[in-house]
Amino acid sequence: MCESRDGAHIDDGYHFDFYGSRVEATSAIPRRVALASALGSALLYVPAASRATASAAHGLSGRLVDAAALGAPAGLMAQTHAMHLHASYCEGIASLASHLREAARAKVDFMHYTVHDNRAAIPPGRYRDTVLLSAASEPVINGRSWQWVRTAVPTGCLAQFDRRAGTNRSALHVRSTTKATAETVVGFKADTRANTNLEHRGNIGGRRFQPSIYIGKAQGQAWMELRLHLSMQASGKQLILKYRFGPTGTGIERPTASELVIFRPCPVGVVTQPEVFPDADVATYWPEVVATDNSVTELYLHAVARKSGLVDGYFSGMRMVRTVTGQDALDAAQDTLDAVVARTPTSVISRLGVEFSNAWHVNGYGGRPGVAIPLYDAAARGARLTTADFVDHIHAHDGYAIYNHPFGVLDPGSGADTPAVQKQRVLAEATDLTANRVFGADGIEIAYYLRGRVDLANHMYLGELLVANGIFATWTGVSDNHTGIPGSWTTAKRNNFVTQLWADGTDEDSHATAIQQGLACVSLLGAYAGQLWVSLDDAPMGSASIRPGVTSRQLGVGVTQVPTGGRVEVVKGKVGYAASGAPLTQPGCTVVATLRPADLPSGNAEVVVATETSCFFYLRVRDAAGSIVAFTNPVIHLASTPPSRGAVSDRRLIA
Repeated sequence: MCESRDGAHIDDGYHFDFYGSRVEATSAIPRRVALASALGSALLYVPAASRATASAAHGLSGRLVDAAALGAPAGLMAQTHAMHLHASYCEGIASLASHLREAARAKVDFMHYTVHDNRAAIPPGRYRDTVLLSAASEPVINGRSWQWVRTAVPTGCLAQFDRRAGTNRSALHVRSTTKATAETVVGFKADTRANTNLEHRGNIGGRRFQPSIYIGKAQGQAWMELRLHLSMQASGKQLILKYRFGPTGTGIERPTASELVIFRPCPVGVVTQPEVFPDADVATYWPEVVATDNSVTELYLHAVARKSGLVDGYFSGMRMVRTVTGQDALDAAQDTLDAVVARTPTSVISRLGVEFSNAWHVNGYGGRPGVAIPLYDAAARGARLTTADFVDHIHAHDGYAIYNHPFGVLDPGSGADTPAVQKQRVLAEATDLTANRVFGADGIEIAYYLRGRVDLANHMYLGELLVANGIFATWTGVSDNHTGIPGSWTTAKRNNFVTQLWADGTDEDSHATAIQQGLACVSLLGAYAGQLWVSLDDAPMGSASIRPGVTSRQLGVGVTQVPTGGRVEVVKGKVGYAASGAPLTQPGCTVVATLRPADLPSGNAEVVVATETSCFFYLRVRDAAGSIVAFTNPVIHLASTPPSRGAVSDRRLIA
């Protein structure tokens, strides 16, 4: 029994018994994993008859690379995967279409969107469906706060909370007036960023808003306004909906191609409660856009006046109803993705995944063809869920699980901890993940430029520590991009990593096998466009071959497009299998060989490496400035048969 990250005792859940070449899987891990362990490296290089061939797959993108070019086994292809992206069914400003545009520009082969399960499911009471608008701070619900932040207040205008004559409670009071032709806008913006809850955000599909409005005075061109900023679209612009309520104005206005003003009649002197349906309005007025590929990203309540107009009124509450939740929301996300892809001429293949976020965040990819792994029915289990529960759920649906951002979600703007603090955090995380076998996850996000106040070097140190202690979860690189802003995929000093899988097909089973076997490299978009391969004699990247008494071996190196002035480093680390409760084995990584472009005229090289004791090797690419822009997963040499470290590691063993 191990202590879970969630504070509950869990069993590893994976027990493999080895009898010669036969493996019996006694857990819910998909059958293909047991087969991979039983057959060793053989399974990796025999394409299934139903899978796409290398020549057929080459029609997908200009970045697919045949194995032969780098000395990798025939039948494999290097494929670039942009993993862990969020769009219009999450809390960011990106749309599926904006990410697809960036993927095509970056020439990636596959793009994996992930939907937060806790934002899709929205159990009763998680997000409020009403705001009271009686004060700048709404009541805290389930620890979630909501603030109203005042915008600039021009002379003669007003934005405050006070009591309207004849009523017994305060409301949001706004007044706008101007003698100019240009609009004067005053009011409040919703702010729910505390604790990153962002509960005002969410997909517009099946969502309606119903403000309670009282206009005390209105003259000329002036209105009360509900303004909704929506998602970033393929045009590179966010859509903006402005609903204006008042006694004047009809129809619509289009200030720009990405803005729409819709006028709704609202009389003076009485309370009205008009309903608005953003999804229907986007579908009507932007037919080129998939309406449900939009989320509310910002929400404002305003008074607006122009051309000597004046309006004075109150917002005294607003209903915000979400009708598409739970599994229906995930199914709607799949339908939206299908619709976006159908409208977009591109070679990029898009797939939907789920980020299970109710324990430590774990991404579920793959699974049953063309269908995202379903949400976890927590109510049916009636128990507090652990990270391992979600990993088991992903495996039960034939998916593969990746352990996300191991040091938390803070972005680069939050800065970095001191080197000493980072090292302490890495050791604590490695101790936890080693004891819990990474909760059974097939991989772990290692490549982050800076995330959770921990830099790339220390993320990689975490990966090295895990391998040094017999935990062979595949290293992956991701962006966790929520914005879809033009150029954001390749902007310097951001988390713009992709994972390059060596797979024998383009289907999800092929990709799952590649992840589970460690056939993956990582590269930084905009900094490295090549491909990498490493092997140890006949043992492929990701494998752990048991070779007692073998004191030296041939390391096969395959590299394309080394950056000008850059270099390839061969890194060696120690493998020690520390006993339970003992201090972790330190990898003590060193660079044992450095290769320049001149050393790789054909993209291949062989390096003789010492293997007197158990150790691992991986390749690391640096640019001319010395920054790490790509690396492989390790290939492991074991001087003796190791103790079991769970199925994720044991399936990598080659006798």
